[in-house]
Amino acid sequence: MAIWSRPRLLITLLPLLLVLAGAAGTRADPGSAGAGPPAKPLPRIETGMHTALIWRIATDAAGRWAVTASEDKTARVWEVATGRQVLVLRPPQGEGNEGKLNAVALSPDGALVAVGGYTTLGSHGGTAIYLFDRADGRLRRRLTGLPSGINHLAFSPDGRRLAGALGGRGGVRVFDTGSWAETGQDTDYGAASLSAHFSPDGRHLVTTSLDGQVRLYAMDGGRLGKPKTSRPSGGKEPYAARFSPDGRLIAVGFNDSTAVDVLDGGTLAQVARPDTADVDNGDLGRVAWSADGRYLLAGGAGV
Repeated sequence: MAIWSRPRLLITLLPLLLVLAGAAGTRADPGSAGAGPPAKPLPRIETGMHTALIWRIATDAAGRWAVTASEDKTARVWEVATGRQVLVLRPPQGEGNEGKLNAVALSPDGALVAVGGYTTLGSHGGTAIYLFDRADGRLRRRLTGLPSGINHLAFSPDGRRLAGALGGRGGVRVFDTGSWAETGQDTDYGAASLSAHFSPDGRHLVTTSLDGQVRLYAMDGGRLGKPKTSRPSGGKEPYAARFSPDGRLIAVGFNDSTAVDVLDGGTLAQVARPDTADVDNGDLGRVAWSADGRYLLAGGAGV
């Protein structure tokens, strides 16, 4: 464990904290070839738990529900207070990779689940984001025609926007959750985008990409302004970037490094780098702040 402290801020780094949330490395892009549903049934045994790697975990704002997304082609809804599984979501799936889930987001009010990944069925020549009712599991809508696979999904704090980080050079997309119209996009990415996160006031969006850049967008009615960009020195492949609860800082973890950089939430200038010298293998690509902003936690894959 490595600890870095400053007035009113304590950062604790815990290797392997988020192993279940995808500590096996970066996903390959599934491509964009569309296909129809399989003609034959695909029998599945319901085990009451995931049977493959869990890539992402999402919760509602109140912490009542958690949803996990897995390569086993299911998303599972859990009651946080009891740990009880209450629902299994099964998006359209086929043989091979079709239906494997890399991304999940839960709306702040806990009503809507968004999932994506290797999800091309019914997408009319592209990839789809599937939207499910959290209470009854009903598939409510598809957001279709995206050019590549979905690596990460995030709702804005007010629930009015949904952002998706895409594989390949698909960049980032933003959707209005009232009309489900696409309101913003940036395709000027040199490689896959791995994460997207809204600031606490919803006025900014930060993304990461394997092209080495962290991008900070000002939100204008759901549209994306020209981003501020930074290439943090902690690693060549920024994996996750997360705003602190007050929006003043952005923590960045890397897919190829045990460093964690802390950037200014308005300028992307480096503010600090916690001492992670005790973490001597793997990465600390996954980062998260405690609700009061006093702790920054990071985890990743060991080698």
